[in-house]
Amino acid sequence: MRASPDIDLSSPARWSRKLWLFPTACLLSLFLTLASATAGSVPSDLPGDTGSHWAFRPVVVPPVPKPLSGWGINPIDAFVGLRHQERGLVPSDPAPPQVLIRRLYLDLIGVPPTPAELDEFTSNPTDDHYVRIVERLLASPRHGERWGRHWMDVWRYSDWAGHGAEVRESHPHIWRWRDWIIESLNADKPYDRMLLEMLAADELAPLDASALRATGFLVRNWFRYNRNVWLESTVEHTGKAFLGVTFNCAKCHDSKSDPMSQVDFYRMRAFFEPYDIRTNLLSHAGDASTNSLVQAFDGRLADPTYVFTRGDEARPETNQPVLPQLPSFLGKRSLDIAAVDLPLDSYYPALSEPAVKVVLARSEEEALAAEKKADGAWSTALSATNDVESLRNAAEVASRQAALSRARQVALRHRVLAERVKYAVVPGDAETSARAAAGAERQAGVAAAELGVAEALAAFQSLRVRQKQSDPKADPAADPKEVEKAQKALADAEKKTKEAQEKLAAARREALEPSTSYASLGPVYPRSSSGRRLALARWIASPENPLTARVAMNHIWMRHFGSPLVATVFDFGKAGQAPSHPELLDWLAGEFVRQGWSMKAMHRLLVTSATYRMKSSGGAMMSRNLASDPDNIQLWQMNVRRAEAEVVRDSVLHVAGGLDWTMGGPELDPGAGESLSRRSVYFRHAKEKAMEFTQTFDGPGMSECYRRNASVVPQQALAMANSVLVKTQSRRLAKSISDTLRGEAEDAEFIHAAFAGILSRKPTVQETAACREFLKEQAGLLADPSRLTPAAVGEASKLAPAGESKARARENLILVLFNHNDFVSIR
Repeated sequence: MRASPDIDLSSPARWSRKLWLFPTACLLSLFLTLASATAGSVPSDLPGDTGSHWAFRPVVVPPVPKPLSGWGINPIDAFVGLRHQERGLVPSDPAPPQVLIRRLYLDLIGVPPTPAELDEFTSNPTDDHYVRIVERLLASPRHGERWGRHWMDVWRYSDWAGHGAEVRESHPHIWRWRDWIIESLNADKPYDRMLLEMLAADELAPLDASALRATGFLVRNWFRYNRNVWLESTVEHTGKAFLGVTFNCAKCHDSKSDPMSQVDFYRMRAFFEPYDIRTNLLSHAGDASTNSLVQAFDGRLADPTYVFTRGDEARPETNQPVLPQLPSFLGKRSLDIAAVDLPLDSYYPALSEPAVKVVLARSEEEALAAEKKADGAWSTALSATNDVESLRNAAEVASRQAALSRARQVALRHRVLAERVKYAVVPGDAETSARAAAGAERQAGVAAAELGVAEALAAFQSLRVRQKQSDPKADPAADPKEVEKAQKALADAEKKTKEAQEKLAAARREALEPSTSYASLGPVYPRSSSGRRLALARWIASPENPLTARVAMNHIWMRHFGSPLVATVFDFGKAGQAPSHPELLDWLAGEFVRQGWSMKAMHRLLVTSATYRMKSSGGAMMSRNLASDPDNIQLWQMNVRRAEAEVVRDSVLHVAGGLDWTMGGPELDPGAGESLSRRSVYFRHAKEKAMEFTQTFDGPGMSECYRRNASVVPQQALAMANSVLVKTQSRRLAKSISDTLRGEAEDAEFIHAAFAGILSRKPTVQETAACREFLKEQAGLLADPSRLTPAAVGEASKLAPAGESKARARENLILVLFNHNDFVSIR
């Protein structure tokens, strides 16, 4: 809704008296926009004027400036240094080697350096050595796990959620998408290719099972109870994640900030309207519960897209279906949308060569096993002297079962041949092969009916024999109810026998009738895909797209420097904030594309810059800088960051030597997060199921988490002091350090080793003195046997507290250091 013409927005005193003219929702949008504009973050151009908004303009790579100071190492520093020069700021000194190397390890692989790795760099802190360590960490498989969790935040990874075993959101096999993310990052798969695979791998590479995992981005939005919620979520988070655009504001009405009409929202939805999800077997020889892949595909090609009046799904405007089209403010480029013809193995996976080979082999094995069982049953029956009739009935049933298995095996072979002819895999007459398949299938139906008769007769005869042996009618004292019950059971058995015989007669009649109808080998999906998502993905991943590279680089920058260049990381529209360093952002976006969308190349560039290597506190000019730029917007020093929840947990395990580096696989029970030592990224993360420890440390939200919150609350200190995880690892580390020290080592050696392992630095003189006093005091207190009584720490504890006072005191010191602010901070 536009403001009334007689309201002068430049004068609050004039327009505030007329706010009653605006609906509440419009007021809220207006206030948000004006508040941002007042802060100097949003241009004052009108929503319809797209060309003047910075984010919608093409990326023009600016020349690298040459600040007079000459400070810096690479182009990033030139842009940052120019801002320092313009504002009279003095950059901080380089960070001490031990601080820098800890920062680098935590940023690139998510765990701190070991004491040996720390010594390796601090003993030779040269630029060349630093660059070699950067390369080693980027090549580490740990890098994909660390940055995989970052991108899982952006792309809204969530394991399945539901009630009991009922899946209501996401999918039980979504973990394969998580593994794809980690593997892709480790392989340095280009960002544009990752984007293409997430949005349209089924159209781009329909037979590549590895790539199909990427469509978990779409599968994750699945919602059991309402497809509209599912599709709206897909539109909104495709926009936020890749384009930095919020579409949901136009779901019910035209956007109040961006030039986006309500129709634009539904045009975007039309790109996704045909898609559905399905589950395929990765290997047809495996168990479906552990051997399945869930993927997106276009299974609803005929579904139209309608505008919902005021966003109400009960009021679709069915008179005019909406076609897929880019919103005008994202460019007037028309997309080349062409249907994608799919290969046979994609739309009919059960007819693929591997699938057919497995099912035929399995069918033959079942037939042979049934025949062997029947032979054994007849051998037993023919040699028996007691209970002969019962054994012969059992043998007859086994024979009929063997005949059925063989008939099904024969029918399967005919069905396979008929389907291969039908789909032109092999030459032949389709009608002839179809008749043969239908006939064989009906013969299998006859065999099944014959088995039913044999089973019914065996049951009837067995019951009759048992009743003769204990005839209740022959006993004058028999309960009349028991007599009636026995008679009814016999009558029921006889009735079932007659019904089975009638089914057999019907099956035989059906087998005589000519037919070409038979069951398919499995589900048959559409032979083509709409091509809509592939066209959209190619446009999003295009170097000409003004948003994609900017949004991605903003996320990468934020996770290295603790603060983004654009504060509204998922909203680059007019309601969002302008970049703090627009030229730097554009240069980074252009360089990202120039480097082939290589994320590792950009990590390398960022972490080798002088901007990244600065100290995070102190310096002779700190007071002056603070007066000019108290929030460090101009990056005159490094930002101190709170370590993410996963980094805190994984680091506790790593420094104690207990972290299990096993990669991949199904999600782990979050309730076992204190006893299992796998990396945090592999534990189930869903609405009803998330690890309590990581949630305490501001773990990612379940619905979306484009930028994590960072809090300091008492529960975090309590978790670090009292959790089974930290207590157990404290004991492990204390014992490990004590065992590696020679003989009766002095407390000072233990203290130095503990600081190096946990905080990646040496203790100060004051810290050493305080720790020695702590150990002495603790050892004295714990010398009392009553204080050494092991406390109950739960079943998850793998290591009991030490029984000797000095050792217990050392355990307590380790626990204290885990609670040190330096351990949970990235400086």
